[in-house]
Amino acid sequence: ILVGNMPATDDAKRISELCAEEGTLSVLSEDDWLSFVELSQHLTGAKIVAEEGAVVSLLIECGRIQSKEGATAAHVLANLSAHEKEEVTRVLVSSGIVSAWVDALFNDVIGKQRQHIIRCLYYISESVWFRYEIPKALTKKGDPIGNILIDIYESTDSENERNRIEEVRYNCELDTGLYFPGKPWYEVSYEEFPWLSLLEEAFEDIKAEALSLQDKLIEHPEKNICTEGWKLHVLWAFEEKLQQNCEACPKTSEVLSKVPNVTSAIFSFLKPRAHIKPHVGYYQYSEGIIRIHMGLSVPKGCALKVNGIAKEWKEKEFLIFDDTFRHEAWNPSHTETRAVLMFDILYEVSEENRNPRFLEKSKAKLQAMGGDKEGKENKSAFLTPALFQGLKALGADIEKAKQQ
Repeated sequence: ILVGNMPATDDAKRISELCAEEGTLSVLSEDDWLSFVELSQHLTGAKIVAEEGAVVSLLIECGRIQSKEGATAAHVLANLSAHEKEEVTRVLVSSGIVSAWVDALFNDVIGKQRQHIIRCLYYISESVWFRYEIPKALTKKGDPIGNILIDIYESTDSENERNRIEEVRYNCELDTGLYFPGKPWYEVSYEEFPWLSLLEEAFEDIKAEALSLQDKLIEHPEKNICTEGWKLHVLWAFEEKLQQNCEACPKTSEVLSKVPNVTSAIFSFLKPRAHIKPHVGYYQYSEGIIRIHMGLSVPKGCALKVNGIAKEWKEKEFLIFDDTFRHEAWNPSHTETRAVLMFDILYEVSEENRNPRFLEKSKAKLQAMGGDKEGKENKSAFLTPALFQGLKALGADIEKAKQQ
């Protein structure tokens, strides 16, 4: 029932018989339910049969009973691959389960069950393909701006629950007050950035070099941002030129060497149906740069959303933005990969134009790591462990990167 490659067990057989007889899990005894929840943990990495049945029944029972290991519907959703989550979510939506979760919130469900429902809504809201189903369900209940979530947010003592609600509200655009003042997007100005014309002139060569690298790409190391489908070829990493990688694309490297103050440069590939989740840049790094994208190979509908404003890439055209603001990207194509050249340059920006929450957190993080009260000393703390591993795999000089 759950997966195509799960070995037969007595528990699996028992649950299968019950589901076949009753068509629901609501009649299961507590022991049977716990056995089923434990079996659900085998979903990870397995092929899901995405149809109405046991998987959907498990999810609709969201948090009714929790195993000793803490396995719940939210855990199941959290452990699915991106493709599996998309398939299961499609069923959740078509079966009306998302609406049922919203109904439960309106009926003042409390405790762990409410927490689990909010977690499930959070995992669904991460998906650019399905997040609109949450405000749609709220609208059906006569609550177009998510007041029920605001009420829970203001009444809960759980910091985790508050964080999840904030994520849902942001992802689903239920509250534009979660966007921040400043300047998330920059005009493509050839007067301010005259070297853009050099990139335009070399477009065909740059595109050809990028597309020739398919067997030399690495997965983006930070899986919390994109679980699968985001691949890279890194040319510059935090002001360090990766010589071997640059030799694989000499024309691109030559043009980039003429761009002043490049700190990082990457060929970025987003596979079909891949989604880079909402995130911000690196503390102590991003407040010193702006980021430029040049579209190389762009299927229809591929977009970058920064601080609530979405723009589509176009081939041979540029997008310039400040990655201290929350941003995400997606490729809706089922068959084509999106490719862009992405690079950062040092750029002075007044504090009022940066994301104020980012600056606040960045300064606090720097002070915690031994920086001075003004946040002006060492900048060694911005690299995450996953990024360390990725850069090390590329042959980057980590100590040099930390010092810079």
